[in-house]
Amino acid sequence: MLEQMKQRWQQLNRREHVLVMIAGVALAVSILYFALWNPLQNGIEQRQLQRDAQVETLQWVRENTGRYQALVKQGQTGTSTGAAKTHQLGDIPRLVTLHATKLSLDVGAMNPEGEALVVVLSDVPFNQVLALIDALQQQESLVVQQLDVTKASKPGYVHVRRLKVGLS
Repeated sequence: MLEQMKQRWQQLNRREHVLVMIAGVALAVSILYFALWNPLQNGIEQRQLQRDAQVETLQWVRENTGRYQALVKQGQTGTSTGAAKTHQLGDIPRLVTLHATKLSLDVGAMNPEGEALVVVLSDVPFNQVLALIDALQQQESLVVQQLDVTKASKPGYVHVRRLKVGLS
């Protein structure tokens, strides 16, 4: 087969030699571009977009974490208005449901655990979670004993895997 190609090459005139070489170079450049360069470039662009989205989410969480800490600090210094309410253990699910409904949060699950209630929320805005925690602490004098939050797929949204609320 190689011999046939050499014979065919020798039968071509000079102009055809140049044309075949130009076509070969164009084919090689096309293969390099479509097989290597273009996929690499698209991958780099996708990674940059993902990184930018993650940086934006991180910045947003940092800003709102400061806000949450400020709200907690206000609650600890006694700046809340009104007298402390006394509730019974059975009131906790009703209070959590009441405030979650006011904030348009869909409660995934509520499980009693000892003297507390564990709440699960999926795909909820982080600001709404902070507002729920603030309402439970400030208005109802409940204590958040534990909070386990992971980021959701949308920026600004989180999964609350565990919000443990108990009596003060």
